[in-house]
Formats: sequence, structure tokens, C-alpha cells
Amino acid sequence: MAVVFEKPKSMADVTMHYCPGCTHGIIHRLVCEVIDEMGIEGDTIGICPVGCSVMAYDYFNCDMIEAAHGRAPAVATGVKRTNPDKFVFTYQGDGDLADEYLKPAMRLADGLIGQKMEPVTFPEKKESFKEKPWAANGHGGKREHNIINSLYLQPDVLENSVKARFERYEEIKATRAEAETYLTEDADIIVTAYGATARVAKSAVNMAREQGIKAGLIRPITLWPFPVKAYQKAAETAKLFLCAEMSMGQMIDDVKLAINCSKPVEFYGRTGGVIPKPSEIFEEIKKYNGGAK
Repeated sequence: MAVVFEKPKSMADVTMHYCPGCTHGIIHRLVCEVIDEMGIEGDTIGICPVGCSVMAYDYFNCDMIEAAHGRAPAVATGVKRTNPDKFVFTYQGDGDLADEYLKPAMRLADGLIGQKMEPVTFPEKKESFKEKPWAANGHGGKREHNIINSLYLQPDVLENSVKARFERYEEIKATRAEAETYLTEDADIIVTAYGATARVAKSAVNMAREQGIKAGLIRPITLWPFPVKAYQKAAETAKLFLCAEMSMGQMIDDVKLAINCSKPVEFYGRTGGVIPKPSEIFEEIKKYNGGAK
């Protein structure tokens, strides 16, 4: 008997969870028929969003990545840029109207970087990276398809996933926190600042030292994980911490938590793009010289 209909090779042979009458299954089959016709299953990466279609990763035999509501196009753009030789498609269903109202995610650097007129040294480029057997970068027909997601409908499976992630967070906090310390060994007043403000604060610390005031600086290189140990060590001898920021004091609570509120934490900040002068921070150091107010 001649076969007149069969499932596409790139479609998983499982029962779908969609409600009777839903057309997700039909659309899945049409997508898989195209993948089979083009012979690209091993070079295809699919992106699915939140909603009923989030479970699409169980029904395609190509690598799949789960995105947030409305963010499938943004994720697909990143995947395609890093895998230009792969075929990337988005499967967008209910919930993606949010894409019309969301702005692209951006990583912002300190505005002063754009104004630099001095040499900059970049670290050496890594020639190789660790193998990532979990990556969704096209299986090439050499392995089972990978799925990158964070949603599991079984509570025990989801709980185990959450616990595993928090174990990873703890490992990151234990091994990846970084900070620069400057003249903190005998400092009575620790100025703490990040980004461009840290450079200004360093000059203020030098001005204070010239006046016989024992000031030091902690510059957190990572804001998460926050370099708690650097602050705890400084708190053993320091009398006061001064947060200098180009903001309204986002780091104050981090410093207080890091030292368990064992010492006073004061604040000096400028906003609206106004850059504090070294003399301004120096005046704050002088005001607090000798301990808390």
C-alpha cells in the first residue's frame, strides 16, 4: 500500500499537548515539511516564546531555544549573528503582542568612555573556549537535538532546575566577585565608587592623603556578584564608608549589607550627567574625618 501521509522527519513522534481544534500542530507540520524539503534539520535553530507555543521545543527535532514574551525576534537576531551559517526561525504565538510595546535590551557603558582621549589596553582575545555540549547551535545530525529553556510544567522538575541555578549563582558569587582596593590597609574613611566616579574618587583620596587624612578607595569591578569580602576586610579597621556615585545612591544598601551595618555608610552623589569633581568628594572626606558625624 502506498504511503500517502506521514510525519515529517524533523517532527518529533510524540503526542502534542495542544487543545483539540488548535492549529499549532498543523503549523508545526508545515514548518517541519519545509525543513525536510530543504534538508536543513541539522543546521536549523528554532526560537519559541512563552505561551502555548513554548512547548514547541518538544515537537521539533532541531535545536530549540526558549525566549521571553515577545523577545523571540531579539533572541533569533543574536543567535543568527553568532551562527551566521545556520538557519534560524522564530515560532511566535500567543503572548507576542508584547513585542510591539517593548524596547530592545541594551548594555550601557559609562558615558565617559565615549569621550576618552588616551590609550586603552584590551585583554588578549581568547583563542579557544570550552566545549558546550548543551548549546543550541545546530546538531548537524551528529547528536540529539538540544533544548534551552527555563519553563517546566512538572513542579518537581522545575524545583530541581531552580535549585541547580541557585547552586550556580553561589558558585559565581564565591569565585567571580572582583574589586580594586587602594590605600585601604590603614584607612579610617573608605570611599567606594564604581565606573568613572571611581577615577574621580581616587584623586580625592590622594588629595586627602596629602592632607594627612587616612582615606582609601574600594572600586567594585563586579556589581554582581558584589565584592563583599573586600568591604568586610576594610571594615575591620575603617571608621566610615562614603559612597560616591553619579546617581541617588543605588550602592548604599549593597555596602551596608556587605559590612552588616557595622560602620556608618554616608553618601555623596550628583545626577543628571553632572560629574563630581575630586575637590567635591575631598570636601566630603574632610567633613567625615574622625569618624561618623
